Parts: sequence; C-alpha cells; structure tokens
Amino acid sequence: LTMTAPIFVAMLSAPMLGERVNFARWFAIVGGFIGVLLIVRPGGQAFEWGLAFALGAALANGMRDVVTRRLSRTETSISQLFWSNVIVTVVCFATYDADWLALDAGGIALFAGAGVLNAVSHFVMIEAMRYCDPSVRLTIVGGNRQNNLYYCQQVAEHLGVADRIEWVGQVPHHRVLDYQLRAKI
Repeated sequence: LTMTAPIFVAMLSAPMLGERVNFARWFAIVGGFIGVLLIVRPGGQAFEWGLAFALGAALANGMRDVVTRRLSRTETSISQLFWSNVIVTVVCFATYDADWLALDAGGIALFAGAGVLNAVSHFVMIEAMRYCDPSVRLTIVGGNRQNNLYYCQQVAEHLGVADRIEWVGQVPHHRVLDYQLRAKI
C-alpha cells in the first residue's frame, strides 16, 4: 500500500501544482483507488489499522513529493534539504527517551555514513522533483545472472524513487518489443 504514493501525486498535482491531468491519468487514478479499496476492504473482517497507517504513509510520501516540486519553483535544493533536516531533527529529539544507549565508534561511523547517504539521496530527489513531471514512471525490463536488478532496486529505494519504477525483470526476447511500444516519451 505504501507504493500507492504516485496515485496521490497524480491526484494532488492538479490542485496544488496547477498541472493538467488528462482523462487517461484520472482514469488510472480511479482505477488505482479501486485497487487500493480491494486490498484494504474497509469495513471487512480483514481490515486492520496497519493498512490505514500504510495508506497514510503513502499519502504523506505523495504530499512530500508534491510539496517538494512546488518549493522547487522558489527555493534552492540546498535550502529545502537544510530546512527539512532541521525539522526532522527537532521532531526526532521529541522522541528522546532515557533508555537510549550511547553509540560506540562503529555505531557513530555507521550513523554518520547513513546520514551522508540520506542527505545525498534527498538532494538528488529534490533535483529530480524540480525537473521531472511527478507522475513519470520508469519501466525496467531485463536483468542478468549476477542479479544486479536486486541491487538496482535497493539503490532506487534508497534514492526514494522506487515507487516510480516498474521492475519487470527478465522477459522472453519476443516480449521486449511489447514494453518498448508501451513507452510514452
């Protein structure tokens, strides 16, 4: 359900960004929501609050992407990165608990490395939002014996763009043309 963020991006891009959403996209949005309702089944016996939280996370991710794109009209990427990190830091300190444990040197190094990677990936994502239509999706067909597709999925997840990528994997050669013909460039 957290991968439904592109539905929210497409839905919110018209009122918040003033972008034109054509009939085909609205049709896809409605179809996507019908699919979400089939999965969540609100009111059914299988409904769990965890599903609502996952959908809320998707909405938050979609809103973040739309707001980032909107801010990119007037704010630099560095400014967006700085202020979003300040806010995250303040919110995280609100969760401080006396049970926190001190980090050893290895833990500090890992957190510092993760912080640098997060800052770089966030910067790249902000730049992508500046130049890319928020409803653009990428389809990746193929893979190899070293299973680099899994590595690419991890990188895309880390960069925050995995929800915009359809990972098809290996297909018979005669089906590759089908995917090429689907492309809208």
